[in-house]
Amino acid sequence: MTGPGPAHRGGTPRDGTAGRPDPAPLSHPWPPAGPAAPSDPWDPARLAALYAPFPVVVAVVRVGEHDPGELPPALRLSGAADRRVAEYTAGRVAAYRALEELTGRGHWVGRAASGAPGWPPGTRGSLTHSPTAAVCVAALTDGCRARLGLDAEPLSSAPGLHRARHLIARPPELARIAAAPAGGAERAALRLFSAKEAAYKAAPAALQPRLTFRGTALAWDPAAGPTVRFHASEGLPPALRVTTVHTPGHVLSAALLPLPDGS
Repeated sequence: MTGPGPAHRGGTPRDGTAGRPDPAPLSHPWPPAGPAAPSDPWDPARLAALYAPFPVVVAVVRVGEHDPGELPPALRLSGAADRRVAEYTAGRVAAYRALEELTGRGHWVGRAASGAPGWPPGTRGSLTHSPTAAVCVAALTDGCRARLGLDAEPLSSAPGLHRARHLIARPPELARIAAAPAGGAERAALRLFSAKEAAYKAAPAALQPRLTFRGTALAWDPAAGPTVRFHASEGLPPALRVTTVHTPGHVLSAALLPLPDGS
């Protein structure tokens, strides 16, 4: 399988504090990689299409592809397990790549006071990672009048999330999980968990501290196929929508919260 290519800009398709502009390229240049294989779950073009009609850029970086020392010292993660450091590093490089494609200049994304990524002024985005890859979706605030959320979950976590479904789902959601086609309840629980993670990231920053798994609800068609579209039911802005897709080895969720004019 070929590695991920450069950031992909969607053609048709949490705001935070300012990031750290980087005045120079990374000390280790990134050679261009080939395009993603059609079956690659991390195909940036496929991920960008989930945000249609809003124009976004998606960048994918494989975990372990970059050394933590490539990050500016102030952004390096210390005192964490090696796997966590590798995932964090991949996420920051993915954000740098996406912002470079978006603005023509790379920006290092730090952390806001809340712990969320701090996007540079005039941009918004979302980050997620799995044990194998980190993904960033970013957009210009002038061209994308929507908040963005993104989540990736490995299919291997489905059995555990199904066992813990009473901790992440409200009664109507539990009923939908139970109504999933034969053998699909575990994946239904996984999809719901991932959709709520993405919805949290797309929610307004002032609302996020009050959001909990059991305090929010999403609705969807239990008989839906590999692509599932969720809409807010309880505890979330009514306009919020989440699209969840199955890929080889993962569930990916893209959340959009359109913004009113003048906001």
